[in-house]
Amino acid sequence: MTTVMEWPSDGVITVEWARLLARTLDANSRSGEPPKHLAKVFPKAVHEKLMKHACSLLDLEPTLQKLAPPTDTEVVVVGDTHGQLHDALKLMSIAGEPSSKNWYVFNGDFVDRGAWGAELFAVVLAWKAAAPGFVFLLRGNHECEFCTEVYGYKKELQVKYGKREGNGLWRQFMKVGASLPLAAQIGDKTLVLHGGLFRGRKKKGRGRNARLTVGTLAELAGAWKGGNDPDGEGDAQIAGDVLWSDPAPGGEVTGLVPNENRGIGTMFGPDATEEFLVVNGLSLGTWSV
Repeated sequence: MTTVMEWPSDGVITVEWARLLARTLDANSRSGEPPKHLAKVFPKAVHEKLMKHACSLLDLEPTLQKLAPPTDTEVVVVGDTHGQLHDALKLMSIAGEPSSKNWYVFNGDFVDRGAWGAELFAVVLAWKAAAPGFVFLLRGNHECEFCTEVYGYKKELQVKYGKREGNGLWRQFMKVGASLPLAAQIGDKTLVLHGGLFRGRKKKGRGRNARLTVGTLAELAGAWKGGNDPDGEGDAQIAGDVLWSDPAPGGEVTGLVPNENRGIGTMFGPDATEEFLVVNGLSLGTWSV
């Protein structure tokens, strides 16, 4: 018998509901039914309510999440799931479900490229709603308008729900993406963000000799999340840097420089990473792009 997901009568997303959603979407993905069958087991109305519910939680979270897990807590950091539902479910079966002793930080790029972006992101949002104090979601560069139009997620929603309904879900997804925090500081010494280092407000030197400086956690905490499509300009500069920057192999880049390959963000060498850690009192920086 096919399970059809229904919105909880009391509007409360529980761990049991998140588990049921994961089992239902996993089973549907393996059923051999065409992609549009998803709309039958996970109706658009329920999918949209889940996005809106998660958005109401994420809107309240700051650009820089500061997490203070108890000393006996494991923190699992997961990056770039890119629509690979089965890999994500397998990972969670190995690492264990989110709980007070087992926190998760998902480091962006939930959708595009893989075939099950709609399902994967829904499962992650359900767990966020069920365990908001133990599950933390960060923004990747694919949680934006440009990437989801080019790399598949928008089209995926249209195929699975029809063009009109799919576009409606995509518009709601954009609101969720714009509400996602950009980074998480775990304890005192570890910073997790998607792309890499961001520039500070001030430059060293003047004119042609002016060089970028590494940013500070205070600047990151005060930054805008970037809206639908962070372009790296004006108030969206830090968001653009966080989402699109790239580390460079030793010797290839010294310091922090504009990322000419992408046309947005920075490229940074090991020396810039070391400086960033010292300036901000950190010992570990984690990025997944």
